[in-house]
Amino acid sequence: MNNEYSNWLGKFLFKRGRLLEPDGRELYRYRTTEKEYKELIGFLRDFIAAIVDTDNLAHLAESQHFCQLFVLYSAEWWRRRYDGTGFSWDPIIHNINGNPASWNQQQRSRCIETGFRLWKVQLRQHGGLRYIISVALQGGLPVKLLAEGRGAIGHVLNRVLSLASDSIATQQDIEVWVESLHNRLPISYRQPAIYLLLADIVITVLRLKEEANLVDSSMAIHQLNERIPDWRDRFPLPIEDEYAQSLIAQLLCEAVTLKASSPSLLFPLKRQMENHGNDWRLYSFLECPEIIETQKIAIFFNISSEDIPQRAELTLRAAEQRKSVRMRRLAGQEKYRLERIPMELQGNSAAAA
Repeated sequence: MNNEYSNWLGKFLFKRGRLLEPDGRELYRYRTTEKEYKELIGFLRDFIAAIVDTDNLAHLAESQHFCQLFVLYSAEWWRRRYDGTGFSWDPIIHNINGNPASWNQQQRSRCIETGFRLWKVQLRQHGGLRYIISVALQGGLPVKLLAEGRGAIGHVLNRVLSLASDSIATQQDIEVWVESLHNRLPISYRQPAIYLLLADIVITVLRLKEEANLVDSSMAIHQLNERIPDWRDRFPLPIEDEYAQSLIAQLLCEAVTLKASSPSLLFPLKRQMENHGNDWRLYSFLECPEIIETQKIAIFFNISSEDIPQRAELTLRAAEQRKSVRMRRLAGQEKYRLERIPMELQGNSAAAA
């Protein structure tokens, strides 16, 4: 069994750039085929069938071969089969004829850690969901959800790209912005793994723009093909999907076109109409700079600069909606830093703003 698996893995890696061992890329970048996915399931079922003890998974958690297979399979299960109805280990394990109750959390976590180490990828810390979130991020955006949230995905990613154009955005900034716009996504998308995957798409776009030195949106794809031939593989999206290809191209062109701006108004309010399937929605955005001089705040609110506290909250109210961001004075400076959260209204509140 072990020799059969080793031969399979050797062929799997050799097909991906003549690799002799995993090179640390995200697992979705190996682009596992449907045939290979079914072979993975077969291997794992054979592993489980060979253990007659009802505690089979507890024993298999000690097998490096099983752990490496299981991590790749779990990531692929998420990408191919997840439908947004709740993410847990049970359906993943049931699909390979395993009993989820036959190993405890510690044993399962050790198996995932071993598998990640063998693939040379990193676990990502995210609250108490470190292991299952990490597996999901290695799988990429689920195919079934991609079809459901097509328009919404594009709107959210475009909005986050626009925010990133006005300053040097960190990965944490981008992740916060995506999550703050969760109401614009289908319900099945409103979970940490999806927010992080969408943020990864934006981060990948910005990195490619910088690496390839893209300055002409009409030539962006051509220049990427010349300068970074495998650039499409960097996205946690199914590159064979026509919508995914169109989305990536559109985001790259948008990133090249967007430029940092210095608005004449301190807090400009912008409105935008977006098409969501069979209806149109109105959105209003309050554009807040990251850094504001104390004197400008005092003039805007017609108060003395001495009356502004060290920490405060800036609130936008319109109709039934209320949006707030925190602000704090920078040490030793007559400036304030504002929390990087989009202040966005929609519907009747957007019209009333």
